[in-house]
This record gives sequence, structure tokens and C-alpha cells, in this order.
Amino acid sequence: SVYIADPEGNFASVNAGDYNLYVGGGAINRAFGQALSGCGQKPKHRHEALHTEILKRAAASPGVLQWLSKGEAPGWAYEDSMAVCGLLPEGEDLVPLHPVGLVAINVFKADRRPLKSEKNMAMVYVVGPNAGSTRKGKRDVDKYTLEQFSDLVERLGAAVASAVCQYNEAAAASTGTDGPAETPPEAEAKVVRRIDPADKKAISLEECKQRYRDQYKAEDIEEYWLSKCTFDPASSTNAPPAEPLPKIEVLRVCLLCGGVYKHPKAEKVDVASALLRGLASARGRAGLPLLDFAFDEDVFLKAWDALKLDAGAGAPAAAAAALCRLAAACVEADGRGVASATYALLHDVRRCGVAVARSLAATWLGSSRLCFAACFFRAVACGCRAVAAPRAMAASELTPRAAGPRVQPGPARGEAD
Repeated sequence: SVYIADPEGNFASVNAGDYNLYVGGGAINRAFGQALSGCGQKPKHRHEALHTEILKRAAASPGVLQWLSKGEAPGWAYEDSMAVCGLLPEGEDLVPLHPVGLVAINVFKADRRPLKSEKNMAMVYVVGPNAGSTRKGKRDVDKYTLEQFSDLVERLGAAVASAVCQYNEAAAASTGTDGPAETPPEAEAKVVRRIDPADKKAISLEECKQRYRDQYKAEDIEEYWLSKCTFDPASSTNAPPAEPLPKIEVLRVCLLCGGVYKHPKAEKVDVASALLRGLASARGRAGLPLLDFAFDEDVFLKAWDALKLDAGAGAPAAAAAALCRLAAACVEADGRGVASATYALLHDVRRCGVAVARSLAATWLGSSRLCFAACFFRAVACGCRAVAAPRAMAASELTPRAAGPRVQPGPARGEAD
């Protein structure tokens, strides 16, 4: 599932995008198309138009999050979105590979969010390198050694972390204690212009309509301005929308480039390791959300352990203390609600040592052992969560959930391309 019905916080999900920048098609991209269509959106063509404009701006200022303003893409493309932004990683070597490296964040309007949950607030669209063995969709530049592929995936992970952190910093500023941030006067006054290929001069949409009104229909002139006139960086305000933005609190990460786009000599765990190295580059940075790794043959856990990552000093001790409280709570509840109690507690624990988790799982008795394992599947062992410190749990919070533990499977094998 790319979204869940009851996320713990404002939830964004990573979509493995396509070179053509659309939402839909096959694999996980198709799942996103279905999820967005199911909540009243019309993703066909809209995201492609938005991603195309973001790509142009991001290419002009790599490494810096670019914000798309109204008027910089067709009006119909914004109908499902309250904010659109994105970036490309820095590096001259990446320029011939574009759109590889693009990370685009689309924040949905409140009434058009998946599964009727306002917390399902965004899609993070990521375009990775196609290093697969099939020829379909590959370009002449898509000839990567194993080392080049791994380096690109790592840089992709770093770009995701950077984009989300920059977005969250802007979101925090938009909802500051003194109220929403004001749009700078110079940003309000600036008019979006594009370079007209006819005379190589910057021209606004209204100026373009005036220039060509005696020759073409208004809709044809607008299409010409959007598709033929090129982006003018000097006219871009690169400012987020004036309204408050929701912060991304949970980011679901799939195994990007781990399916048909995977290099034939790479194993899935190699891809997971590269992604984690890239994501880890933002550790300690303000704005980094909780990372929720979609299950894919346990590779994120294996990569996490191999890289010897942890969530900071004191995390194993805090986890052990929380697990002890869990055991006491389950005894007090006569063994009922084991799955719900485990998930609730572990959601509030910085990633505990896997050895502690496995030790407790190995000593759990009866059918409760299966419930515990199911919870760890998402909460620790395969999720590799990095969350906040534990809090005390009241007995009232240990009520069993009617639907059972919230174990959300990731995309099917090989579908994160």
C-alpha cells in the first residue's frame, strides 16, 4: 500500500517515477495513479505537466528546492495541488542524465487526499536511473557500471532527504508562532516570463497574448507560451505559497531502482545500502521526518545492520525500557491486545537494537509470539524506524484494535520501479 488509512502523522510516500514524468503506467507508479484517482484526483497529464516545469527550474539551480508558482504551468495542472516543489542534485556529470535525480514534492489539497485521510498529504516523485537489462525505456546514456549505478542511487537518496528537509523548513516557516509567513513584496510584484524563441526576449503570458492576438486563438497562444517559450530564471520568485503548509512527519520509502531498473550485477540489498547511505547524509538535520521503509525481502534491515546505523545515543537503552514496559502491560492485560500495545509502544521508540528485539521475540510464548513478530515487521525489524523517545503508556491506550495490528505491506517484489 502506498498510503495508509490512519497514519501516525502527516504522511508522504515516495513514488518511483518514470523518465516521461507521468503518474500511472505500471508497478508502484500505477499504484499511485490508482490511489490518487480513488480520492477524486485526475493524475493523468497533470503531474507530467507539473514535473516538466519543476525539472526546468531545478536544472537551472541544482541542489536548491524550486517552488512552482501559479502561472508557471497550465492552470488545469494545479487543480489537485496546494503546493509543488522539487530539486535536482548537483553535479555536471548528472546533466546528460536528466531527468534522473529529479525529486518532486506534490502537496495535495485537503479534500483530495488518499483514503479520506487529511494526513496523507503528499507524493514524493523520484526519477532513478534505468540500469536494467531490458531495452524498453532505456536511452543511449543509460550505460552504467555497477559502481556508477550505486553512486547514482546514493545521490538519489541524498536528494530525497535534502528535498524533504528543505520543504519541511519552508513548512515550519509558513506556520511560525507569529502566524503564516508573509510573501515578500518583490515576490508578489514579479511577473512570470518566458523566452520567446521568435526574438529571444522574455515575455509574460499577457504580453504574449497581446503580441499574437491577431494571428491565433487565445488558447493556442497560451499553449505556445507554455510549451515553446522557455523558462526564464530571472523571472522566477522561487517562493512557497503564502498559505500555511503541512510538515511531512512520516516518509514512506520504497526500494527505488530495486526492480526492473536495477543493475543486473547489483543485489537488492546493495540498492538498499546505497539508498540508506544517501538518506543518512541528512541525519541530524532539521526537517528530516520519520523514515518508514516499505518491506522488500528484508533488504532494508540487512542494509541497516551492515551499515551499523543507529538512531543516536541512548536509543537501545530507551528501547529496552519501553519493551520492559510492554511486557508488564501485556501481563496486566492478560495477554490481550499484544499486537496493538506493541505497535503503539514501538512507534514511540527510537530504533531499538535488533538484538534486543530478536531476543524478546524469541522468548515470547504461544500465539502472542506471532502478533509480536507482525508488529516488529513494520515497527522495527523491517521498518528500521528512527522515531522520537518513548513516552509513558496509560492502560487505556492498550485497548486492542478491532482491525488488528497495522501491518502495511510494501510494494510487491520488484515493483518499486
